[in-house]
Amino acid sequence: MTSEHERRVVEVCAAWGRGPVVAVEPVVTPGFSGSPVHVVTLAAGGRFVVKPFAPHVTRERADWIHGLMRHARAGGMAEVPEVLEAVGGGSIVGDGDGRLWELVRWMDGRPDAAPTAARAAAALGTLARLHAAWGSFPSATAAPGASPGPGASPGVERRVQQAADLLHRPWSIRFGAGGARSEADEFGAIADLCHTAAGMLEAARGRRCLMAVTTARIGAVRRQAVVRDLWSDHVLFADREPARVAGIVDFHAAGIDTPLTDIARLLGSWPRPGGEAKAAAGGLTGGWCEPLAAYGEARGQPLTTAEAWLCDWLHAAGVICGLDNWFRWTLEENRRFPDGHRAIERMQRLLADLPTAIDWVASAGNQPV
Repeated sequence: MTSEHERRVVEVCAAWGRGPVVAVEPVVTPGFSGSPVHVVTLAAGGRFVVKPFAPHVTRERADWIHGLMRHARAGGMAEVPEVLEAVGGGSIVGDGDGRLWELVRWMDGRPDAAPTAARAAAALGTLARLHAAWGSFPSATAAPGASPGPGASPGVERRVQQAADLLHRPWSIRFGAGGARSEADEFGAIADLCHTAAGMLEAARGRRCLMAVTTARIGAVRRQAVVRDLWSDHVLFADREPARVAGIVDFHAAGIDTPLTDIARLLGSWPRPGGEAKAAAGGLTGGWCEPLAAYGEARGQPLTTAEAWLCDWLHAAGVICGLDNWFRWTLEENRRFPDGHRAIERMQRLLADLPTAIDWVASAGNQPV
């Protein structure tokens, strides 16, 4: 962290009127948005996380996100961080450059990249309670995707469109993934990953998979507020109670979609029980019986066969679309991420999941009725 970043954090924190900043610590793994995240200790007491929203985020959208967090806490979700109110009113503070910032209370706990079944069940039970709390959150134009209520899933529609684009313009054409890159370090490593992935997706079974995604017959879903980017890093487990969720953090990507997107995203971020062979045969949900049962128990209704199928579909199609996003960001838009090594690790993880994703979609058929 540069002294300039420190000064900006200290200046912004003054807007919440909790006294001088006593200590500033950068968060080691802040994610991939490029937004600097810091933990601050304030003179009035307590530790807090101060973080800017992405540059394109409007105040209306930031207010919607904070409204979502407050609604969850009012509904009994202590696992959602408390949003702090600024001196001048509201919880969103703008700096001199027009960037919007938030201050939320620090949540104890640590993420687990490979949780036990008991921990995963605790996470899914907590997620079900969060979805239940958000089920009564009112519609707002600042929510991306769609309006609450029955209808098509925006996540499904995005995957269908991306698959159609890949059929028309595969990665080897868009990014020249022919193995002839000479760039060193990150760019060259990503180009190599793209070359490998392109070969898998442009083979006969890969194209059959893409065709299956574009022609998927998926019915209307129940749409509501969801996290949308619920990765393993965002679920914190208590240190002294291993099977208790201490917090769920980072709601900046929240929007309107089916709650199944959060289930697929979170389970897909953890290693599959039983390994790849079981995943290929049973899909994402095949090895997660205990966590899915915990979700169903917490919401008062088990997942239906159609819902479990859609979780599997969202994950498998999401592996392809996730790689497509990463290759576009890095090879086309030339984005660079604060932790390039972690970004490449994320792509490697998706690439490792690609063969089973292709196999599952290519043979899955239509959604059960």
